[in-house]
Parts: sequence; structure tokens; C-alpha cells
Amino acid sequence: MERRSILSWLAMLGSLLMAYGTGAVYALRFLYPAKKKVRRELFVASVEAIGPGQSLEYLLPSGAKVAVTRTVKGLVALSNTCPHLGCKVHWEGEKSRFYCPCHEGVFDPSGTPVSGPPKAENLALGRYELTEKDGQVYLVLEES
Repeated sequence: MERRSILSWLAMLGSLLMAYGTGAVYALRFLYPAKKKVRRELFVASVEAIGPGQSLEYLLPSGAKVAVTRTVKGLVALSNTCPHLGCKVHWEGEKSRFYCPCHEGVFDPSGTPVSGPPKAENLALGRYELTEKDGQVYLVLEES
């Protein structure tokens, strides 16, 4: 075989590999698109609607419940479900704590376990981000 024919075969083979490789990359991008995170702000209530020491239950689109509470330090949004066994946690404003009646789990206003099984297992309440705009409270969700 001549040198010229070897070089032409190599050039043709390289061109074919680049073309099929590019096609494969586009096919993979089509079949497995990049996941983008979407940030949504959901209206909860006006700031005045949640008085000092009060809590408001908010239902997320996923069906999960969130307790939006005004504590001494400000507004906080925590999961309304106990991480120990999934019981409903409620806010006790006079004692400034979240309480799970199933196994007497107690959480401080920031969702950190204080006593009971959640404290023994170091299970804190899930936390959500809140924003305030023009006297309105919004819960921020990031979804992919």
C-alpha cells in the first residue's frame, strides 16, 4: 500500500470517528438532559398574620406540612413531621418549643432536638428557607 492511500484512509477514518462521536454526544444529551434546579417562592401569609409566639401550618405542593412560626429570633419554617417516627409535631407557644406527643420528643425553636428519642438519635426537624418581601412571607423551594 502506498503512503498516500494510507494517509487518505486514516483521514477518512478520523473524520468518521469524529462525526459518529459528535452524534453520540448529542444523542446522550437528548436522552439524559442536564437537570436544572428551579427556585420557587410560595406565598405563605402576611407578616401580621403570624403574631409573636404563634405558628401557622402550611401545606407544600408535595403534600408535606410545614410549621411557619414566629419565635423570639424571628420567623422560622420547620417540617411538621417528627424525624423519629413521623408523628405530627406542634408548636407550644407558651413554652416556646415544638413538641411531639407520640414519644414526648421536644425541639427548640430552631428545630434542634432537646429531649426524647429525637435527642437520643440526634434527629432535627427539617428546615425550610423563608424570605420576606413587602410585608409578605414566602417559602423558598428548590426543585430539580
